[in-house]
Amino acid sequence: MSRKRAGGRGQTAQSRRGLGFRYRLLLYFSAVIVLPLLTLGVAAPLVYSHSVERSAMEHTGQMIDQVTRSVDLYVQDVEKVLDFVAASPDVLRFIGGESENAAVAVLRSVHTSRPELAGLLVLSADDRLASPDFYRISRDPIVRESWYEAAAASPGKVALTPRPVGRNVRTRSGPSTDEVVTVSKAIVDKTTNRILGVVAVDLDLSVVQGLLAEAKVGADGFLFIVDASGEPVLVPLNPVVYRVAPDWIVESPAGTVKRIDGIDYQILARLSAYTGWRTVGVFSRTGAFREASFVRYSALIIGGVTFAIALVLSILLASSVARPVIELETLMGRAEAGDLSARFEGNTADEVGRLGRSYNAMIFEIRNLIDLVYKEQRDKREAELHILQEQIKPHFLYNTLETIRYMAKRQGAQDVVDMVSALTKLFRIGLSRGQETIPLRDELEHVRSYLFIQSSRYAGKFEYEIAADEDCLGLRVQRLVLQPLAENAIYHGVREKREKGRIRIEARLSGGLLAIVVRDDGIGMDAVRLAEIRGVLENRRPLSDSASGYGIYNVNERIRSYGPDYGLSFESSAGEGTSVTILHPVIVEEA
Repeated sequence: MSRKRAGGRGQTAQSRRGLGFRYRLLLYFSAVIVLPLLTLGVAAPLVYSHSVERSAMEHTGQMIDQVTRSVDLYVQDVEKVLDFVAASPDVLRFIGGESENAAVAVLRSVHTSRPELAGLLVLSADDRLASPDFYRISRDPIVRESWYEAAAASPGKVALTPRPVGRNVRTRSGPSTDEVVTVSKAIVDKTTNRILGVVAVDLDLSVVQGLLAEAKVGADGFLFIVDASGEPVLVPLNPVVYRVAPDWIVESPAGTVKRIDGIDYQILARLSAYTGWRTVGVFSRTGAFREASFVRYSALIIGGVTFAIALVLSILLASSVARPVIELETLMGRAEAGDLSARFEGNTADEVGRLGRSYNAMIFEIRNLIDLVYKEQRDKREAELHILQEQIKPHFLYNTLETIRYMAKRQGAQDVVDMVSALTKLFRIGLSRGQETIPLRDELEHVRSYLFIQSSRYAGKFEYEIAADEDCLGLRVQRLVLQPLAENAIYHGVREKREKGRIRIEARLSGGLLAIVVRDDGIGMDAVRLAEIRGVLENRRPLSDSASGYGIYNVNERIRSYGPDYGLSFESSAGEGTSVTILHPVIVEEA
């Protein structure tokens, strides 16, 4: 019971103590190291890397803006050509109904001066065509085509029609329709604001492609252009461009980040208010931000390595400071658990060394006091046993019993012979020439004789059985430990039972200990009586008003002299019986 209280105090002290001394030192050292390391070694490089990323984003955005302005300027230049053609008197006379020859000559002259234009044409409102570069394919009206209607619907503005596939005109020598973008503008009567026709020019997309090719977006980025509906105007030969969904193209300074084939791509877009087109820049964040990533990861790696080295040094320093204190605490824990051989070996002259030497002196005094008490108790038990032995004169008792057995045998009283023989064994083994330990086989023989005498006395009130493993019989045990337990099983168990009772004693090796169990199927004990018996064992104090309690106490104390792991334990239930287990150290019989 005292050990349990001591353990409870230790747990309470541990809970109050919280973190150990070593860990508190380590925590303080780590805090001193980590704070400046995070500030100078990690935070600053991270801020720098973010700044590099922001600069790269701004540079890319400026490049896209430049390309957008270049395209706008080029289209505006083409619009001036269209305005020049629309204002030509020859073209106006053609629109008014005259022959197209003069108008064609004007268009041919313009085309000659601007060879980058793929082709020019003028289409009157009554569907008459004039062009040195195109001819009509069929009689279907051309004025119903989208490029014409788009220009007619927005007079004063240019209409852009990328890849005008399906037109009712065919080029004589220029590129195909999927390689051009048609720029058209309505010819308006300034007096009546009536649409007189449309002048259009095909731009070779290779010219715009040159503008995109001059712009580099990182190591692996590219630019492309889409119209207002998201349809591609000019796209490079790139497998990624066709994976960019139209709803990803958002005009914002930060753009969007999308994962394509396991790679994160940054997508930036700029809208041209003039053309309605969007210039889109796409580049992988890994390639564009390689320097920033290198700085970031380098900072993290260097910071991590530095922290690891600092942590190891902190652990070593904290351990060197805390080791003597922890060693002294461990020694005190061992002493609290009963190991009084623990000694502090340090010889330092500091506070811990002085405390350790004081601890050694205290343990020495405690050990002397324990040895003194142990000697006094041992002398007391030996004196009590000597007095008991002196009260019984063995030789006289043996001779008397032998005489009685001889007389009974001569008279043919075999039951008396057996009773006397059992009693003789009982006394002989019980005295055992004053030895404290006897072989287990003798102790079992002693209790067998006792049970034989009692079973004869109670005329078959109970039966008994004794079983032991063969490898246990030679082990030595404290003598007279089973008879008090067998006596309790008879008087407080099977004797009070109406039916015939049964007592079983068995011995075996269990977990490195000798386990002896005395079990009966008597009336058992209620919870109150069981708690009382266990109190005798735990408090190590006999009940003053109970002879059986004193016998149990005496047996338990003699076995507990080997250590706190040994002794008696009780299990019982009212009406079901009682089981007593003896845990005894393994003592090999001397040869």
